[in-house]
Amino acid sequence: MENQVPLRHNHYPSTESEYEAELTETENEFAEQLEEVEEKAHKQIQRYLL
Repeated sequence: MENQVPLRHNHYPSTESEYEAELTETENEFAEQLEEVEEKAHKQIQRYLL
């Protein structure tokens, strides 16, 4: 564990437009994941109520 190299990101946004594009992409990914979780929760609630 002593010889571990820290994780490095090979690309950092250099302009504001790149930053906004990456932020938008991350938000879209999060929204998709959130929809999946909400859908699973709704299905579980429906099964419980039935």
